[in-house]
Amino acid sequence: MHVTSAVFKLIPIQDFTEESDIDWRKSVAEIDTQLYAKYNLSDEEISFIESMIKPMQEI
Repeated sequence: MHVTSAVFKLIPIQDFTEESDIDWRKSVAEIDTQLYAKYNLSDEEISFIESMIKPMQEI
């Protein structure tokens, strides 16, 4: 793929520290729910994401 740096400026930077508004210690499904709420995604957007992205396996 030919991806330029301009594409990456659309990706939000996440805070993975203890001060984050996301609790990264939760399960993948719970983190996804927190992120959907943080970015105010609609049910349609969530359905699209979940139809296109394979679920991550828990470690």
